[in-house]
Amino acid sequence: MKRLLLLLQATLAFATLTAAEEPTNFIRFVEEEKSDSLQTAVVGYESPQKVKVDLVGAIHIADKAYFDALNVRFKGYEAVLYELVGPSFEERGKPEAKKAAEKMQWVGQLQTMMRDTLKLHGQLEGIDYTAKNFVHADMDMSQFTQTQTQKQESFLSLYLKAAQAHEDSDDEGQQHGAEADDRAGV
Repeated sequence: MKRLLLLLQATLAFATLTAAEEPTNFIRFVEEEKSDSLQTAVVGYESPQKVKVDLVGAIHIADKAYFDALNVRFKGYEAVLYELVGPSFEERGKPEAKKAAEKMQWVGQLQTMMRDTLKLHGQLEGIDYTAKNFVHADMDMSQFTQTQTQKQESFLSLYLKAAQAHEDSDDEGQQHGAEADDRAGV
């Protein structure tokens, strides 16, 4: 059985998902002597029924080779379920989709500015979302807006929530480090 794939998108914060009891960092920044790098992970899961799913951490802005490698990887999957708030790529040219996209235009402008400033490539241009095995698996704009209203959330509150979760995970990591130091007699 071919593996299924869920493409997770990350913007500015680290994405951490839980598998069993242990958290998995899908994106991490690694400092090395000669150069630093932002790394994304591919983590496989298998259900008791032997259904296999890979979760792929992906970023919005990277060098072209990163997106080329993802496109090669994606060809090996039966299905790639991708997250992208808005219409599927097949629906993007329709007038109602264009009108809904105006609400998110500022996000695209921000990503374009970062991409151009860093002289990198964007995910929307770098990944072939029109591939036959790609399946849009996210909310459209009206569903997203409705959910935000129901939860009384905004982009700012979501960002602040993500920042707080990141800070809490850092504090927890430092706490565990201190406990390990105590056990080691440091």
